[in-house]
Amino acid sequence: MVKMNFAKPLNGATGDGYGSQSKTHKGIDYPAWAERIREINTVLLCIAVLLLLTCIQIRPTQAATLDEMPVGEGEKREREQLEKFAPFVKREGNTLHLRLKSGADMALINTGECAGWNTCEIFKFLDYFKDVGFFLVDVDYGEPSDKLMISEKNGKEYVVYAIPRFSPDRKRFVAVSASEAFDPAGVFIWRFAGDDLIEELSYEPKGDEYALYEFVKWENDSTIALNKRSIPFPITVPVVLKLDDGVWKFEEILPDEE
Repeated sequence: MVKMNFAKPLNGATGDGYGSQSKTHKGIDYPAWAERIREINTVLLCIAVLLLLTCIQIRPTQAATLDEMPVGEGEKREREQLEKFAPFVKREGNTLHLRLKSGADMALINTGECAGWNTCEIFKFLDYFKDVGFFLVDVDYGEPSDKLMISEKNGKEYVVYAIPRFSPDRKRFVAVSASEAFDPAGVFIWRFAGDDLIEELSYEPKGDEYALYEFVKWENDSTIALNKRSIPFPITVPVVLKLDDGVWKFEEILPDEE
């Protein structure tokens, strides 16, 4: 093995053994290459700060939905919604009543104490879309939760995962879930067909793919604007979802296309 010895400069010498010059900082002599390393570290720190700032995204301004409200506010909002849509919906203690088109009563009864994963079923009334004939109900299972679209005609339940956003012609809706745990994350599109809903798209990132989507707006009846957040860099890029010959397709918008 070859052993290397790097001699320290003699007293009064300005070299550091590498041919560089020494500098003085606060009375302490150290080589110029050390100063260069300090400058590089400063630059790297600035880059890290810029990357951190990219994580802070400005989201479109939207009214908070019932399930996004602080504890206590959700119950208050539910009471307001129940008053607004009476007599089609009402609550009696732990039971939420929906009045179907036939006049029949559909009772959704809270059970369990929500002490952990899948330990309860707690129903909250969110909205009533009378023009399309569906109720929207949130159901909490403890950790995971669902959004239910319930037909006022037959009481059939459809799990839609997130708040529905309707197309301008009210013939479809998209539900976009950005959950990072417990609930499915993805984009789901449904079409109204008489008394039923038909799922046209059910997209969830697969395998090692990391992508969280956020609803922006319907551009028209067949085009949806979304934001997509992915890695390795925590950046958000605009995406459009278009209905092409009966098939929904994603298209990322390049910077020069904006």
